[in-house]
Amino acid sequence: MYNLRLFTLESPITMCIGSKLSPLIKISADGDVSYFTTKKQKFYALMERTTTDKFIISWCGQYSTDVFELNESDILKAIDELN
Repeated sequence: MYNLRLFTLESPITMCIGSKLSPLIKISADGDVSYFTTKKQKFYALMERTTTDKFIISWCGQYSTDVFELNESDILKAIDELN
């Protein structure tokens, strides 16, 4: 997976995280997958995360969809943007 910060020179986390077209997907250590689309859902999912949770977010392009893994820095920026 690519680092979300390398996606664009703009702030990608602020572009993706607030968009309903960019779902936030949580993958738990036990294999459960959860899908969040609203800002409120995304905020609470990130606030209630555990150290074993993985988060990915998609960015819909004109011809394809890119998927990025969020690291801790990205998650903190996302929480700040959603708060």
